[in-house]
Amino acid sequence: MSPASWLRRLALHRHGGRGAPGSSGQAPHRSRAARRGQSSVADDCAAFLTGSLVRYRLDHGEGVAPWEWTNLLAHGSEAALRDELAAEHHQRPDAPERDDLATWQAARSYVVVELLDLAGTCGPLAELQRSLLVPLELELAGRPDTDGWRPNQWLAAVEAALGAQRLRARRRAPRSPDASETHHGGGR
Repeated sequence: MSPASWLRRLALHRHGGRGAPGSSGQAPHRSRAARRGQSSVADDCAAFLTGSLVRYRLDHGEGVAPWEWTNLLAHGSEAALRDELAAEHHQRPDAPERDDLATWQAARSYVVVELLDLAGTCGPLAELQRSLLVPLELELAGRPDTDGWRPNQWLAAVEAALGAQRLRARRRAPRSPDASETHHGGGR
């Protein structure tokens, strides 16, 4: 489900599925089913914001959109990312063109290793998430062409973003003095 769809769903549930409250300013009466729907939206939002959207979808027997595999990377804590590594393979998948759950999990676990490595060399995880991964997640969620993606296509998009960040970090890094400068510097 796209972020825009979530917002529409949330708006409908907030008003009992009947649109905005009347001019009296009173909230419409909510049925038990509507309250359960609100709980579902709240659970969806909590899963999204904590980076556990894929697990939530799988636990509820729902399909997982390709962009949703980015959710853990964009919102998960370092502990949640490390838990992913403990639970899954973290080598590049042998056949990332396959479209099955194990291949998606292996692809994401592989990227988690890359992300943690990048965070260790290029800056804090939270900053990478804010500046790189949340925008990537939103971009992928908004692109209709990603609906049929296989793990290899998702992996290529995420690796490209991480690679570009690595390159930017290298360009910003202070250059170490050249060996000839250290031997011949200032002592003339």
